[in-house]
Amino acid sequence: MRCSVLRSQFRLAQFRLQHSTSADFAESPWFGVPFVLLYRAVIAIFCSVIIIWSGFYYPDAKLEWFIYLTNWSFFFLTLYFICATIVTAIHLKKQHQQQRNIVMNGNERVRSLQMDVIIQDTETKSSADVECQVIATAGSQEVSRDIPLFWYHKALWVLYNIASTAAVLVTIAFWTFLGGTGAMSVFTHAINSVLAVVDTMLSSVPVRLFHAAYPMLYFIVYVIFTVIYWAAGEPSIYPMTDYAGKPVLSTVTAWFGVPFVLLYRAVTAISCSVIIMRSGFYYATLKWFRYLTNWSFFFLTLYFICATIVTAIRLKKQHRRNTVNTVMNGNERGRSLQMDVITEDTETKSSADVECQVIATVDSQEVSRDIHCSGTIRDYGYFTI
Repeated sequence: MRCSVLRSQFRLAQFRLQHSTSADFAESPWFGVPFVLLYRAVIAIFCSVIIIWSGFYYPDAKLEWFIYLTNWSFFFLTLYFICATIVTAIHLKKQHQQQRNIVMNGNERVRSLQMDVIIQDTETKSSADVECQVIATAGSQEVSRDIPLFWYHKALWVLYNIASTAAVLVTIAFWTFLGGTGAMSVFTHAINSVLAVVDTMLSSVPVRLFHAAYPMLYFIVYVIFTVIYWAAGEPSIYPMTDYAGKPVLSTVTAWFGVPFVLLYRAVTAISCSVIIMRSGFYYATLKWFRYLTNWSFFFLTLYFICATIVTAIRLKKQHRRNTVNTVMNGNERGRSLQMDVITEDTETKSSADVECQVIATVDSQEVSRDIHCSGTIRDYGYFTI
């Protein structure tokens, strides 16, 4: 059975938004529906406050709010929790209606059975027997949970795939390449992933490996947007999207490079981890370790997690290497200028003046140097020291 479940994950039909039980989008394997509604509503309000606050956090760059991947991803996360709250509320309302219908049908059945018992067999059946029969009949009239998905369940499923994956990848990319300690940075680049992972662990939303296509399509749309934004004459949004300064690197990185591999491996690692965690709870926990299928899938998940970490480390080292090369080129340029100045004009410039000229030249190449110069202020034609 477990092998058939695993094989089913790699069928082309898994690309579709099909699931047998719509209740999984509003229920939790650990808590009741009211608790799910409560925590989703609280998170939806929290995300709404953060996204409104982020619009006023930088008053001089309100229009630029829409160009960043962080804001795109946090918007989808907020939209997901709002829609999830609405879907959970609809499910809870239908659940209460079903329970009322069962009670009403049970009461009608009680009265009917009581009349039959009084007329036909007053001596052999007591009221307790009638009540037991009514309870059994009402239980058999329960509505099945296997209800097909409506359009809003499918829309919520797509939002979940995009929001949960984008939140984790934005967190990894931000703390790997940019970093920051501001309150807004923590909320939009750390808390977002915590909320996405918590909802994944607490909810029963099904996970499909092939649904990684939806977040991949989302990131492709954003890359196309960065190209259009750059073609309109605007500066690059991120260093890796500098199509003017580094066109080949930016194009290869955006479409076929490390971020695509990182995206693929991260999505697969997250999906495999969720499947393993849920499979361990669906079956007997101790028996889970007896099967070769679970061992193999565990090592597959471990590989993708390690591959994600290694790819992120490699990308970070590549970024540092580019920075070091820039500094070294600036130092070589400074030493070359110093030798030229000493050879041509040793009588009019002191060593302190040469040092100041080197510092100014290196600063013009955007390389920071913490050197303090001393000496007479003179004008040498190129710049004033």
